[in-house]
Amino acid sequence: MDQNEKTSLVDRVFSWSIKDILNKDLYKQKTVPDKFRSVDEYYQCFVPHLLVEAHTELFSSFKSVSKSPVVQIRSMETKMKQSSGSSSNKLVYDITLKVTESFSAKYQPKCGDLIALTAEKPRRIDDLNPLLLGYVFSSDGDLNISVHLSRSISLVENYRFGVFLMTLTTNTRIWNALHNEADISTLIKSVLQANTLGTEQCFCSGNDVERSDRVLDIIRSTKLNSSQEAAILGCLETRKCNHKNSVKLIWGPPGTGKTKTVATLLLSLLKLKFKTVVCAPTNTAIVQVASRLLSVFKENCSSGHATYRLGNIVLSGNRDRMGINKNDHVLLDVFLDERIGKLGKLFSPFSGWMQRLDSLIQFLENPEGKYERHVYELKEVERMKEEAEKQEKKRNITTFGEFVKKNFNSLSEEVETSMVDLYTHLPKSYISSEDVRKMIASRQALQRVRYFLQENSSRVDFKEGNFKFDCFKRLISVDCLEALRAFTSKTF
Repeated sequence: MDQNEKTSLVDRVFSWSIKDILNKDLYKQKTVPDKFRSVDEYYQCFVPHLLVEAHTELFSSFKSVSKSPVVQIRSMETKMKQSSGSSSNKLVYDITLKVTESFSAKYQPKCGDLIALTAEKPRRIDDLNPLLLGYVFSSDGDLNISVHLSRSISLVENYRFGVFLMTLTTNTRIWNALHNEADISTLIKSVLQANTLGTEQCFCSGNDVERSDRVLDIIRSTKLNSSQEAAILGCLETRKCNHKNSVKLIWGPPGTGKTKTVATLLLSLLKLKFKTVVCAPTNTAIVQVASRLLSVFKENCSSGHATYRLGNIVLSGNRDRMGINKNDHVLLDVFLDERIGKLGKLFSPFSGWMQRLDSLIQFLENPEGKYERHVYELKEVERMKEEAEKQEKKRNITTFGEFVKKNFNSLSEEVETSMVDLYTHLPKSYISSEDVRKMIASRQALQRVRYFLQENSSRVDFKEGNFKFDCFKRLISVDCLEALRAFTSKTF
């Protein structure tokens, strides 16, 4: 590949004039061959197609520039020239943005964005002339960004707006991959099957193990077609090959079920206890794969503990770009940042799940004593007030039954939430299915106590020595406390 091809994608885009961008025939589309004679031919084939893709998207942005998101520029500052080993050899400009609500849609430039700097808010393409492109490579907060510009400028020039054109992040990743031959040549050669070893049949023993009933049940449950099933079984068989590394390529036009096939393959690998890393060139792609994997996962789990074993799946990435911001997002159960936060709270030495469990057990072991202490504390507060206020407060002291109900509900709900978080976010190797079964039984016991208190706590005769209270004591001692105490000696 010649040196010109090895320049950065950003520099190639910077070299385009407005006339170039509006020229649909700037890059003539080439046909992708069915076979490649060499890795270099592979590179040379796809680099022009990547340029066509970037050029087409930029052309579309120019055509709708009047509707593009815009930010206002408060100030610009020139920094030192970047070294020749970086992605761009141009000056670095730090830009401070204005806080404004005057535009219909708020736009915050992100790393990888390509923007046009203009003197006025553009209404047509001519307003971009003379063209000045900026590539955002750093964003510090909401109002500060650092950019490379397509040409050097004087700071006395009055550029007051930044117009969003496109995001180059994904295309840049692909460009860098196509030009990083030393690191990926082995992988590309394997995909292209440039030698006979890539196509020879493997007779390593044990391949039939992959066709176990567990895997076949998963494949059948997802209702795949024969070619999708064959793709999954072919990938699984390579796991038992002892004499060479293999690469399997799953290919198909849009809408042919590639994501569903990959998700089923991942679930099969999970069931077979293989560690797997999944990567994708875009956040959208990895979110789609993860969402489909969770869907297939839950379809193959019993309803009693649908989130158990999710701890063996973890999703990491840019939270904002993935769109994982809402409290009810389907991927929160496997998102790394969310999991770290949940497990950090569960195992806090001062307020973790064991402390909540101990508080609930202590309360259930002696609710009368807790109530007496509660009344005593209220009366101590009342002694510090005037007599009229004391009498009013005495009338507002809750009954024993209501006190038990309120405190039990608060403590038990915290313990139940902790149990669900434990078997959702801990890997299977840390928490057994028997532990999960006991947790579910404990939650059911807590729910029975909660229902009993809902029905009886407001009765005036709910106190020690009464039949209903004796029923409550038997319920918590036989059905509840024994189940909860089983976890006090556990170390997860």
